[in-house]
Amino acid sequence: MFNLTSNSSFAAISSTSLEALEARRFLAGDVAFLSDMEPTFVRNGMGPMEVDSSVGGRQAGDGATMSVGGTTFQQGLGVASNADVRYALNGDFVRFQATIGIDDEVGDRGMVRFQVFADGQKIYQSGKVTGASDPIELDLDVTGAQQLRLVVHNAGQGKKFDHADFADARVTSATTTTTNNNTTVTQADDMVGDMGDQSNVNDDLKNDILGDSNDTGLR
Repeated sequence: MFNLTSNSSFAAISSTSLEALEARRFLAGDVAFLSDMEPTFVRNGMGPMEVDSSVGGRQAGDGATMSVGGTTFQQGLGVASNADVRYALNGDFVRFQATIGIDDEVGDRGMVRFQVFADGQKIYQSGKVTGASDPIELDLDVTGAQQLRLVVHNAGQGKKFDHADFADARVTSATTTTTNNNTTVTQADDMVGDMGDQSNVNDDLKNDILGDSNDTGLR
């Protein structure tokens, strides 16, 4: 039988391996926030588009920390209907993600519709969204797209309170790595390889512990 110290060693190794694997999974793609990128076109319904804040009013920088459904966000785009914002993706990204809604600064007022386009094709259309609506989580496929276009339309009331947020708006790339023999593999393939390598390490350590147990007369 193994003593408790040996079993604890295996448990610690297993936990460390899982933590390392989770870290690799989190880093499987490079994330770029739209607020860190330069748009190719911007039209905003009231004042300038705000970066990393709500739209506020008609002056630049007069917004506040974005808040949708009671949750605050440090990054994103604050616009007002009717808004049209475009970014060049150049085929480098595979996902577009964001939390969208009317900013809490206007209470339950405002009424808009959100749209998202990739290369001119509509990939998302919301229903009517008001200040009383729950936040909407977007996770859209933009694989190979050259352009991302974000649109907000007024949905039937006056535009005064149409303070719309694309909170945490970001795109994720499909990153690759290059091995020593110049073979390009995806991060997912690389991660599977790491799992196999870790399994071999654990087997070697188990054999070492078994050897030590036999040497010391442990049973």
